[in-house]
Amino acid sequence: MGQNRANLKQATITKKKKRSWNACEKLAIITYLEKNPTASKRHTAKTFEITPKQLREWIKKKNELKTVLPFVRRLNTGSRPKYLLLEDELKTWIRSLRSAQKVVSQNMVKTKAKQLAKQSCFTSLYPTINECKWSDKWLSSFMRRNRFSNRRRTTVAQKLPEELEPLRNEFLNY
Repeated sequence: MGQNRANLKQATITKKKKRSWNACEKLAIITYLEKNPTASKRHTAKTFEITPKQLREWIKKKNELKTVLPFVRRLNTGSRPKYLLLEDELKTWIRSLRSAQKVVSQNMVKTKAKQLAKQSCFTSLYPTINECKWSDKWLSSFMRRNRFSNRRRTTVAQKLPEELEPLRNEFLNY
């Protein structure tokens, strides 16, 4: 009998999966708390299966939650690019090359960034741009931010021969 009880305890303990809430859902929970005067923070947290600490943090950040897009799950998603206009120029350059079906390598992107950094319009706008290293870390972050991939085009469809139809018919009739 003692073993059955131990097995029963192990069976009832389940690990709860961590859930990610978007801004719209967080605001809905906060408005539920505000509209129900009898509901406490602890009761509301228990109802929606969140911790009271989470709820208190969401209430603190209510104004920020209202300003972001409804599907956003995190308010602080990292630092912004340091040289925004230069990166915009670089982004348009990459897109123009790729639309012309040309390969853009990582070294080409770094070289172009260095060339753009030397232009007077960017040196006057960003005084610290000459100290920038244009490292692999910067490049990978830039590519991720702008949703560029490093993958190259592997194959290009070949044109089918003109005598394909007669060859196919001959093969099938044989």
